[in-house]
Amino acid sequence: MVIQQPRPTSNSTNPPHRRTAAEYPADNTEKVESLGFKVFVSQVFNHPGRDFYYLFGITIFMVVFGSVMVLSSSSVESISKFGEPFAYASKHFLIALLAVPMMLIISLLPRVFWFKWARIIAIVAMALQIAVAVGGMSVGTNRNWLNLFGVTIQPSEMIKFSVILLLAVLIARRTPLGPTWQEQLMPAGIAAVGALILVMLGNDLGTAIVIALICLSCYYFAGVRIKYLFTLIAVGGVTALGFVLSSPDRLNRVTSFMADECDILKECWQVSQANFALANGGIFGVGLGNSKAKWLYLPTAENDFIFAVIGEELGLIGAVAVIILYIAMAGVMVRILVKSADQFSRVVVGGVLAWVVFQALLNIAVVLQLFPVLGVPLPFISAGGSALVATLAGVGLVLGVARRQNAQ
Repeated sequence: MVIQQPRPTSNSTNPPHRRTAAEYPADNTEKVESLGFKVFVSQVFNHPGRDFYYLFGITIFMVVFGSVMVLSSSSVESISKFGEPFAYASKHFLIALLAVPMMLIISLLPRVFWFKWARIIAIVAMALQIAVAVGGMSVGTNRNWLNLFGVTIQPSEMIKFSVILLLAVLIARRTPLGPTWQEQLMPAGIAAVGALILVMLGNDLGTAIVIALICLSCYYFAGVRIKYLFTLIAVGGVTALGFVLSSPDRLNRVTSFMADECDILKECWQVSQANFALANGGIFGVGLGNSKAKWLYLPTAENDFIFAVIGEELGLIGAVAVIILYIAMAGVMVRILVKSADQFSRVVVGGVLAWVVFQALLNIAVVLQLFPVLGVPLPFISAGGSALVATLAGVGLVLGVARRQNAQ
């Protein structure tokens, strides 16, 4: 005989279970989470979990290591421009000291905060990028910097952060995704294309490639069909080729990379000096601070080509150690990604993972002369306040996902 349990009523001594925020679908989560001060404080005192500490520890180590390498690689140029060796490094240190607490604060903010503010953050980032296109500062053929109240910022770095947030919110609100390409790619696709167009107005193809890879990764981790992703890759490849052919400078970089021989005194000077630095470092390196390339032989030694200085001063062992750090960081992010039960968290973690991994791969590939020169910094290590702040903000989002997973 089957005995049916009585339905609980309002007068029952065992009231029905009330669903918590963690049990609601991802697209309804922002409706049930609280922005109250009490919730924020409880996040501070809750144990964030092992993945949080692993990712936080690796990030801090890389920021500290990067600060040391910025000091080493920029000291000579600082003396030549400002008369003292700490001009670039002191600015980098200060920004790092401010950005790390910001990262921790971001990790405490609930999802509902991002659902409410993602559009505003994206609008501000795109408005700043429009200001760059209209009256920004140029370095070479790239117009990618803006002087704001005496502070030089790079809005395209903020766009990387904001586009991940915006895509995560837009995709989560439409989950589950429909079968058609419009339902799977829109309206997030409009935001992604808009961000890419604004960045390309400043002729920064390297940053545009990174943003395109971030957007593709967000779509992939959101569960968009592979055939649509391949279509986007094909369209993006043709578009990138068009931008290369339309710019003599970009075309010269590609043809120089593909040529059997290249003039090391002209177009191949930078990559040649990077190779000389790596060869000079050997296995064990010449010692911290003893790089020869940084004596104004290697342009942007503290930024896009800092990996060459690492290889020269710390040798093959130091260069491989840096790569292992990125692999370890990616491994922790993958653990957090696998545990993510809602669409917003998956897209955020997948986007930041792609950001760090692809940008590090592109930077290292350029230094090793495996890819044409693009001008993208090495995450957490290269000098550049905007890049460091934006990347740490992205890690803060992932740390927030790890916090919520442990709380659930």
